[in-house]
Amino acid sequence: MSSEKEFRAVLDKHIARRIKDRRNKIRMSLSELDDAIGASPGTSARLEHAVTMVDCVRLVNLCHALGVHVSYFFDDLKAISLGTPFASPEPDEQMELEAFIEAFYGVDDYEARREILGLMKAVAESDDLGDLG
Repeated sequence: MSSEKEFRAVLDKHIARRIKDRRNKIRMSLSELDDAIGASPGTSARLEHAVTMVDCVRLVNLCHALGVHVSYFFDDLKAISLGTPFASPEPDEQMELEAFIEAFYGVDDYEARREILGLMKAVAESDDLGDLG
């Protein structure tokens, strides 16, 4: 990123998209989200359009309302902060990815999900795949 201002704009849009994606996934209306985070009507819409910045307290409230850990909003931030372009996955890879993500978030235990993520990172970084490769 060429400036902090540009990075903030990208970050705000990223968080806004994550809010909207999660709200839609759990089928929550904007007004229900406003109520759940104790905000005035229209606040959630402004957050989802990156018109209003998300402060720390509001982020915690969003986490509770949307049923996610704060890391949900930042898990893929490294790629954004580095400006790394993403190649679109092939259709069969996309289906596999979607199935994995659905199964991953189907695990209710946050600690178990963190362990799964750690295992996946270890396997991805390993040069020795043993019987797998």
